[in-house]
Amino acid sequence: QLIAADKMLGFLDLHYYGYYTVLMPCLIVESIGLTHSTYLLKDILVKVAGIDTSQEPEEKKMKKDFLYYARVALSISAVIFSAVFIIKGLAMNQTNANTGAGWNKLPGYAAVIVGLLFLFIMACSEGLQVSA
Repeated sequence: QLIAADKMLGFLDLHYYGYYTVLMPCLIVESIGLTHSTYLLKDILVKVAGIDTSQEPEEKKMKKDFLYYARVALSISAVIFSAVFIIKGLAMNQTNANTGAGWNKLPGYAAVIVGLLFLFIMACSEGLQVSA
Protein backbone atom coordinates (compact mmCIF):
# COMPACT_ATOMS: atom_id res chain seq x y z
CA GLN A 1 0.00 0.00 0.00
CA LEU A 2 2.77 2.41 0.85
CA ILE A 3 4.55 1.69 -2.43
CA ALA A 4 1.37 2.29 -4.43
CA ALA A 5 0.48 5.50 -2.55
CA ASP A 6 1.74 7.72 -5.36
CA LYS A 7 -0.31 5.76 -7.95
CA MET A 8 -3.81 6.58 -6.76
CA LEU A 9 -5.28 6.45 -10.28
CA GLY A 10 -6.03 10.13 -10.35
CA PHE A 11 -8.26 9.99 -7.26
CA LEU A 12 -6.81 13.17 -5.87
CA ASP A 13 -7.10 14.96 -9.23
CA LEU A 14 -10.91 14.78 -9.21
CA HIS A 15 -12.40 17.98 -7.86
CA TYR A 16 -14.23 17.46 -4.54
CA TYR A 17 -14.38 13.67 -5.03
CA GLY A 18 -12.24 12.92 -1.98
CA TYR A 19 -14.09 15.60 -0.05
CA TYR A 20 -17.52 13.98 -0.48
CA THR A 21 -16.44 10.33 -0.45
CA VAL A 22 -13.77 10.32 2.29
CA LEU A 23 -13.62 13.49 4.36
CA MET A 24 -17.32 14.22 4.91
CA PRO A 25 -18.31 10.63 5.85
CA CYS A 26 -15.38 10.48 8.30
CA LEU A 27 -16.38 13.77 9.90
CA ILE A 28 -20.02 12.66 10.17
CA VAL A 29 -19.07 9.38 11.88
CA GLU A 30 -16.73 11.29 14.21
CA SER A 31 -19.39 13.88 15.10
CA ILE A 32 -22.01 11.19 15.84
CA GLY A 33 -19.61 9.51 18.23
CA LEU A 34 -19.29 5.97 16.88
CA THR A 35 -15.51 6.05 17.26
CA HIS A 36 -15.33 7.42 20.80
CA SER A 37 -14.79 4.09 22.58
CA THR A 38 -11.09 4.56 21.86
CA TYR A 39 -11.17 7.80 23.85
CA LEU A 40 -12.34 5.87 26.90
CA LEU A 41 -9.51 3.38 26.40
CA LYS A 42 -7.04 6.29 26.19
CA ASP A 43 -8.44 7.82 29.39
CA ILE A 44 -8.15 4.50 31.25
CA LEU A 45 -4.58 3.91 30.05
CA VAL A 46 -3.58 7.46 31.03
CA LYS A 47 -4.91 6.87 34.54
CA VAL A 48 -3.28 3.42 34.87
CA ALA A 49 0.09 4.70 33.62
CA GLY A 50 -0.12 7.78 35.86
CA ILE A 51 0.52 10.22 33.02
CA ASP A 52 0.17 13.89 33.97
CA THR A 53 -2.22 15.52 31.48
CA SER A 54 -1.83 19.02 32.91
CA GLN A 55 1.12 19.57 30.56
CA GLU A 56 -1.04 19.01 27.44
CA PRO A 57 -1.29 21.92 25.02
CA GLU A 58 -4.63 23.69 25.32
CA GLU A 59 -5.47 23.26 21.63
CA LYS A 60 -5.15 19.46 21.93
CA LYS A 61 -7.19 19.06 25.12
CA MET A 62 -10.64 17.59 24.67
CA LYS A 63 -13.61 19.11 26.43
CA LYS A 64 -14.96 16.34 28.64
CA ASP A 65 -18.51 17.53 28.97
CA PHE A 66 -21.85 15.68 28.77
CA LEU A 67 -21.62 15.24 24.99
CA TYR A 68 -18.19 13.63 25.29
CA TYR A 69 -19.44 11.00 27.72
CA ALA A 70 -22.69 10.52 25.77
CA ARG A 71 -20.69 9.78 22.61
CA VAL A 72 -18.43 7.39 24.52
CA ALA A 73 -21.51 5.57 25.88
CA LEU A 74 -23.05 5.38 22.37
CA SER A 75 -19.81 4.02 20.94
CA ILE A 76 -19.36 1.37 23.63
CA SER A 77 -23.02 0.35 23.26
CA ALA A 78 -22.57 -0.08 19.50
CA VAL A 79 -19.43 -2.18 20.00
CA ILE A 80 -21.11 -4.45 22.57
CA PHE A 81 -24.29 -4.76 20.48
CA SER A 82 -22.31 -5.71 17.38
CA ALA A 83 -20.07 -8.17 19.22
CA VAL A 84 -23.02 -9.94 20.87
CA PHE A 85 -24.85 -10.53 17.60
CA ILE A 86 -21.76 -11.52 15.60
CA ILE A 87 -20.56 -13.99 18.23
CA LYS A 88 -24.09 -15.34 18.72
CA GLY A 89 -24.52 -15.87 14.98
CA LEU A 90 -21.17 -17.63 14.68
CA ALA A 91 -21.67 -19.79 17.77
CA MET A 92 -25.19 -20.89 16.76
CA ASN A 93 -24.21 -21.74 13.15
CA GLN A 94 -26.36 -18.97 11.67
CA THR A 95 -23.77 -17.69 9.18
CA ASN A 96 -22.05 -18.99 6.06
CA ALA A 97 -18.89 -19.32 8.15
CA ASN A 98 -20.40 -22.57 9.41
CA THR A 99 -22.51 -23.69 6.47
CA GLY A 100 -20.61 -22.47 3.41
CA ALA A 101 -18.58 -24.58 1.05
CA GLY A 102 -15.62 -26.15 2.85
CA TRP A 103 -16.86 -25.14 6.30
CA ASN A 104 -19.71 -27.62 6.77
CA LYS A 105 -18.09 -29.40 9.69
CA LEU A 106 -16.82 -26.30 11.50
CA PRO A 107 -18.42 -26.14 14.96
CA GLY A 108 -19.73 -22.84 16.29
CA TYR A 109 -17.04 -22.36 18.92
CA ALA A 110 -14.34 -22.90 16.29
CA ALA A 111 -15.96 -20.28 14.04
CA VAL A 112 -15.76 -17.78 16.91
CA ILE A 113 -12.09 -18.62 17.50
CA VAL A 114 -11.26 -18.38 13.78
CA GLY A 115 -13.13 -15.06 13.55
CA LEU A 116 -11.22 -13.66 16.53
CA LEU A 117 -7.95 -14.89 15.02
CA PHE A 118 -8.73 -13.13 11.72
CA LEU A 119 -9.67 -9.98 13.64
CA PHE A 120 -6.38 -10.12 15.56
CA ILE A 121 -4.36 -10.56 12.35
CA MET A 122 -6.22 -7.67 10.72
CA ALA A 123 -5.60 -5.41 13.75
CA CYS A 124 -1.89 -6.29 13.76
CA SER A 125 -1.67 -5.53 10.05
CA GLU A 126 -3.38 -2.19 10.59
CA GLY A 127 -0.98 -1.38 13.41
CA LEU A 128 1.99 -2.20 11.22
CA GLN A 129 0.62 -0.01 8.45
CA VAL A 130 0.16 2.94 10.81
CA SER A 131 3.64 2.54 12.28
CA ALA A 132 5.36 2.33 8.88
